[in-house]
This record gives sequence, structure tokens and C-alpha cells, in this order.
Amino acid sequence: MKKKAMLFLILIIIVFVVPLVASAIEFPFGGMKEGDNPEPGVYIKALYIWGLGIAGALAVAAIAFGGFLYMVGKTAQAKDYILSALLGLLLLFGAYIILWTINHQLIDLSGPDLAPIEKYVPAPTPTPPPPPPPPSGGMTEQAARDLLTAHGIGVKPACAQGQSVGCVKLEGIKQTTLNEVISLVEDHNISPNSVYITGGTEAGHSEGQYSHENGYKVDLMMSDILTSYIEDNFTKIEPPTFGSEQYRSPSGAIYTNESNHWDVSVVMSA
Repeated sequence: MKKKAMLFLILIIIVFVVPLVASAIEFPFGGMKEGDNPEPGVYIKALYIWGLGIAGALAVAAIAFGGFLYMVGKTAQAKDYILSALLGLLLLFGAYIILWTINHQLIDLSGPDLAPIEKYVPAPTPTPPPPPPPPSGGMTEQAARDLLTAHGIGVKPACAQGQSVGCVKLEGIKQTTLNEVISLVEDHNISPNSVYITGGTEAGHSEGQYSHENGYKVDLMMSDILTSYIEDNFTKIEPPTFGSEQYRSPSGAIYTNESNHWDVSVVMSA
């Protein structure tokens, strides 16, 4: 009788389960379509769902077989089949419910949604506008500084783009203006340490045709040696302009005492 029961169970499996498994493994299956490139979790989820179907089919077959045994008088054996099938179903679906309650992603087997990685493209570095050309006849910044350095004359650092305070711009200055400053060292034997340029063509000075901006003026630091030499050797101009003391050098340049520096205007020799 046991052999007959086993054969009957095998027959039910062949009739009901094998077609189900065959349809499950036939591609496409589990909601996937041809051309898809699913993640491994999608395959596992599809197999899990089909596994539940197969287990349910086996449980139904076992219950049916238990009913058959019950009808032929195998009551105890029939109860074992039916109880085992029901416990198996309870175990399967109970595990499903527990996993869903904890975190439904344990059932979905889906990974986190990640945004596509975009290639980092650095922003282009803006090209600074070219410096404005020096006024006609003026010197370049580098040429002016090289000339002063050659004679040991100091000057404040060059101005950055848009800077006008705490720096000196020499771009566009007339060479005759620098020659007047150089003559203080070369012709009047004043120590280069006492001649220091604090103002050039940078913005912030008074406007005008013969102005700092146009390269005709330069500011010198007020030093005792320089001040004494100008007052003792240059010609004082009377009356003074706007109440400021003024002196004329042998070359014709005008030195104006502006309390904290000497304003040198080289109009006559330009």
C-alpha cells in the first residue's frame, strides 16, 4: 500500500508540479521581458514567488492524497499528510508575513535607488580681461620697475587687477617722470634708501591732462634727507598753490609738499 501511495504522490507531482516548474524557468518569466538586464535580486524574487506556488501545489496534492487515504480507511496516515501540508503552508506564508513586517525590501530584494553617477566637469576658469594698454608714450609695468631696480630705487608692490590702495601701478608712466626720480640719486647724490615711490598711475589721484593717471606724476615717501635736500637746493615757488609748499628742480619738475609725501610733477620735461 505504501508503494501505491508513493506512486500516486509521484504521479500528482508529475501532473501538476512539472508543468509549473517548466513554465517558471521558461524565459521570459517573473515579469521580466526579453531585452531586460535585471539585477540578481530580481531573479531570486521571481524564483521565490514560483517556489511558493510550487510549495502550495505540493501542499494541495498532499492534502488531496491525505483525503484519498482517509476515504480508504487510512485515517492516521491521512491526518499526518494533511497536518504536515497545513503546517508547511503555515510556515511558508508565516515567514513571508514576518519578513514583510520587518522590512518589505527583504521580500522585494531590491537595492536602494541610486542616482546615476555624473562625470565631474570642472567649471572653466574665467580668463581675466587683458590690462588696458598704457597711455601713448608710457612704459610697461615691468620695464618701469626694472629701470628703478637698476638704480636701487624702491617702490611699493604692484597693484593686482582692480586694486588701487597699498600698491603702486607704473603701467603707462612716462619715462621722463622716472628719469626725474632717478636724477635725485644719480645727479643730486641722494641715497637710494631715501627715495621710495609710493604712488604712480593707479586710480585714486586727481584727474587732469597732466595727472598721475596719464603718467606725468609720481609720489615719493617723505624722508628727512629728501625733504632737507629739496628745501635747501631747489627753487621755492611763490606764492604756493592751494597753500602747499612747492619747489622747482633744475630740470623744471615741480615738487609739492603734501604733508605725508612729495608729489612730483614732470610736465615741463615731458
